[in-house]
Amino acid sequence: MRGDFVPKISVIVPAYNVEKYLDRCIKSILDQKFDDFEVLLIDDGAQDSTSQICDKYATLDSRVKTYHKENGGLSDARNYGLDRMSGEYVTFIDSDDYIADNMLEEMLNLTSERSNAIAPCLKRVARSCFARAFIAKISSEKSPLPDSIISCASS
Repeated sequence: MRGDFVPKISVIVPAYNVEKYLDRCIKSILDQKFDDFEVLLIDDGAQDSTSQICDKYATLDSRVKTYHKENGGLSDARNYGLDRMSGEYVTFIDSDDYIADNMLEEMLNLTSERSNAIAPCLKRVARSCFARAFIAKISSEKSPLPDSIISCASS
């Protein structure tokens, strides 16, 4: 983290044995036009070079934090990241996906356009055909339910 920097968005990336895809995923996040975010790379006990790739990016960019844990599965890795995030909003990016360079900005803009609790995003903001993304505003009390959710599904 940069001093007392509190990011607008926390991007949580669970990673398990994804050495073939992880560089592209992380680069797509770091190449965002919007830069008020942190990236939490959660190494879920990978047996390949995933762990070293995560560590490399943590040394290259102060917005990136790497956490290593025993394998507990995707949901456990996401929850691990939720416990350690500091952003006002949170989103999850699958480590075998990559995103458009305006995805975080577009999704954040949608939160100001929508007043309802769950708002679907019909824009194609992720390049991967099977990508699913959402952004959720976390309440100040860090309650288990977000104040609002913006969901994006690309086709």
